Amino acid sequence: MDVYEQRIVVYADILGWSNACNDVARFPSLQKAADKIADYARKFSLPVKESLKNAQGVSPASIEQHAVIRFSFFSDNFAISAPVNLVEMIFKIISFATHELLRVGFLIRGGVTVGGLYHNDAGVIFGPALVEAVAIEKKACYPRIICGDSLIDFIDQTDYKNNLIIRDLNKKWVANIACGSFCAMTDLNKIIEEKLKTQTKFKDKWQYVQDMLPLMYNEYNSGRGI
Repeated sequence: MDVYEQRIVVYADILGWSNACNDVARFPSLQKAADKIADYARKFSLPVKESLKNAQGVSPASIEQHAVIRFSFFSDNFAISAPVNLVEMIFKIISFATHELLRVGFLIRGGVTVGGLYHNDAGVIFGPALVEAVAIEKKACYPRIICGDSLIDFIDQTDYKNNLIIRDLNKKWVANIACGSFCAMTDLNKIIEEKLKTQTKFKDKWQYVQDMLPLMYNEYNSGRGI
């Protein structure tokens, strides 16, 4: 009898996506964001995984990562999962997705945890870990990826905790989205400041990001000895 695999799973909601779909003027930004997510998801598609097996010059570690990471995208939500030994990789993927969406004007909130999960290459996903991650997302409120207790317990046993998570302004442990970023803070600040000038519905969400990003970058850089 098959049983759930122990995996780390992220479930995230793209804020404002549904409303933006009804605004024709926002079609270019929606298309750009969707294409970015699709391009990233294709990196973990079955054809790519199969091609890597016979590719020259590809490290065994890279092949293994592509073979076991799963990505599902549905409307304004997405889920990413991997075996628990790839926790650091999942957090870098969270960072990538957050920054790419931020650059086209969208914020995400979600939950990340560790537990039993079934997630296949076709995008089928279910299990108690997903149920927990969805429940965490529903309580996240602000654009942040809140960490479940089981994940905190797991990361507490590692030496990379300070590189991946941070206490936010509300004392919640959240994913530090600076951990996989190649964006300059100045570029991100321009986007955030523009949104704060023009947003009404999500102004408090953008204010949260403006307050947290410097703390995240400072924490991550100090953890690397910079």
